Order: sequence, then C-alpha cells, then structure tokens
Amino acid sequence: MQSGGAGGQFGGVKTFRALALYALAVVALGLVLSLPVQAVCQHLGWFADKPWPKFFNRCATVAALVCLWPLLRALGMASWQGIGLQSPPALALARGAAGWVVAFAGTMLLGWTAVAAGNRVWDNNPTLDFLKPLATGCVVGIMEEVFFRGLLFGALRREWNTSAALWVSSVFYALLHFVGAPPTNWLGVLPAVVSLTAFGALLAWCYVRSGSLYLCIGVHAGCVAGLKWLGQISDGGAAGLEWLFGSGRFRLVNGVGGWPMLLVMWLVLIGLEKLLARIHARRD
Repeated sequence: MQSGGAGGQFGGVKTFRALALYALAVVALGLVLSLPVQAVCQHLGWFADKPWPKFFNRCATVAALVCLWPLLRALGMASWQGIGLQSPPALALARGAAGWVVAFAGTMLLGWTAVAAGNRVWDNNPTLDFLKPLATGCVVGIMEEVFFRGLLFGALRREWNTSAALWVSSVFYALLHFVGAPPTNWLGVLPAVVSLTAFGALLAWCYVRSGSLYLCIGVHAGCVAGLKWLGQISDGGAAGLEWLFGSGRFRLVNGVGGWPMLLVMWLVLIGLEKLLARIHARRD
C-alpha cells in the first residue's frame, strides 16, 4: 500500500476533533428531536407501540445525514472525488455488482455451514421477502461506506500512511458495532473484534485497490442482504458454537467461522478487480 503524506493539511488531531464535534451534534439533535417527534406521532396514532429509542435512532440518523455536509466541508472533502464516489458509471456499476455477488455468495455459504453444524436450522415456513434485504443492504452499504471508508479512512490517510489509517479506521468501525449490538456470549467478544476489524480492513482494501467506494459498497451491501435473507429462512439452533458462528445481532460474521470466508472473498475480489480494470482499460 502506498503511504500518505507525512504532514497533510488536516492532521489526525483535527480529523478526530471534527468527528467528535460531529458525533456530539448528531446525539444532541437526536435527543432534541426525538421527544417532540414521538409526542406528535403518538398524538396522531402513528407508531404508538414503538419505544423512545426507536425514535431517537431515526432522528439521529436524519441528524447524521444533515450534519454530514458541514463535516465534509470542514475536512476539505466536500466533493465526489473527496469521498471516493467519482468513477466512470459503467465501471462503478460493474464493481458494485461484482462485490455484491461475491459477498452474498460468501455469506450464504457461511450460513449453510452453520446449518450443517447445527448452529442454525432451516425455517419450515419462511416469510420470503428478497426486496427488503436488498434495499436494507444498499442503504447500509452506502451510508456506512461513505462514512467509514470515504470519510474516516480517507481523512486519516491524508496524514498517516495508508496501512495505519486502514487499521485504525477498521478497529473504530468494529468497536462501534459493540455499542448497540454486543455479542451475547463473552466467548464471542474476541472473535467478534477480529472478524469485524478484518471486514473493515477488507472494505478499506477494496477502496484503495479500486480507487472508489463502489466495490466496497457492493461487498457491504451483499453481506447485509445475505444476513437478512438468512434470518428469514433459518432460525437459531443449538447453543455452544458462538465462538465459531458468532452471536447477537451480527452473528455469522462475528465468529471465527467468518475468517476463512473473508480470506476467500479477498482472494476472489483480487481476481475480479484485475479483470474489471483490464476490461475498462481496453475500452478506453
């Protein structure tokens, strides 16, 4: 990996300060907006059965989107190129689709392995809805990749070398998953940290290797869609394999069993990215 500048205009301290202010603004706006929004909805009879945390999460999401543009401007990244979204349309679509297929296939293979091991069992009467997992994966993939890889990793590697920025942003990405969805078994904590950090590193590698976010958006979206769909067609099975197949909200991807999947995905993505780059170069 190539090294970033040793003393870029926006150093690590300034980046973290801007991110801290952004986080405070998001939380504050989420708190300020959630109570009146909940009161209005309950008065109108909308989502009356939803608890306050649901309203806070939605309001915080809206606040995060509203505050994103000022954050990008503060970091000097308020452009498509600055956050990694500048790419020829055909190549962007090809990378996104290829990443999605590889990640979805890998996640499904891991799910079938969990069923074979007894960690999960097939649902006899599944409620099949492929469009919702697809849409959820796309939304999560775009939002999280723009923030974690485009913004956080992109800002850090202006000052640090690429490897340091990759691992720091990936550890931060992994730890944030524990805030709202920690593993249900303490034996799964270390595998979860390693798995989610490795997944973040794989996504950052996709960004560096391809030069844009579209490959990592596709990979992220494919994994989320695969997990959501597996949740529809299978249920939890025998306990005792949490260290292998993970636990909690992000089970399957936060266990030791996810490590070989990530390695295989990485090797396949290396070949796919070389192939796509050659095809694009020939067209040019």
